[in-house]
Amino acid sequence: MTDALTGLKSRAYFSEMLEREHRIAVRYRTPLSLLLLDIDALQDFNDTFGHAAGDAVLQTVAGLLDRGSRDTDVVARYGGEEFVLLLAHTDGAGALTIADRLRRSLERAPWPLRPVTASIGVSWLLPGMADPAQLVTDAEVALYAAKSGGRNRIVSSADALFATR
Repeated sequence: MTDALTGLKSRAYFSEMLEREHRIAVRYRTPLSLLLLDIDALQDFNDTFGHAAGDAVLQTVAGLLDRGSRDTDVVARYGGEEFVLLLAHTDGAGALTIADRLRRSLERAPWPLRPVTASIGVSWLLPGMADPAQLVTDAEVALYAAKSGGRNRIVSSADALFATR
């Protein structure tokens, strides 16, 4: 249930919690949001400074995300250089505020080798969204839009999906 490198929750744990929090949010009509964060250009960082340095970046990012989140948030390593935050009782506006705070904290952290930034896709539970995996899919679409739009950005699924229509 814990990622060995970062100490955050694992993707498997996140998946269980996504199912649970989705059921609760639908049943009680409470907001639920998701942030999908990808460290910008980590492969280039690894190629330049080595995988040990890249691992140190992952660990530092994990610590910043963990310290920058609430006790009720689920913060997990999603895979590679991607992290996910599940935000119960948080609407879209709140999720965008949290995403901006986290993005700025990463950008401003004292990185010893070179600056590290992240792109973030944000999604939230919409009426009639029966499949919790749709939150992840929508956040992925938004994340790809953030990365293709110049990186070190936040894009909401609403903006990303609107732009593709």
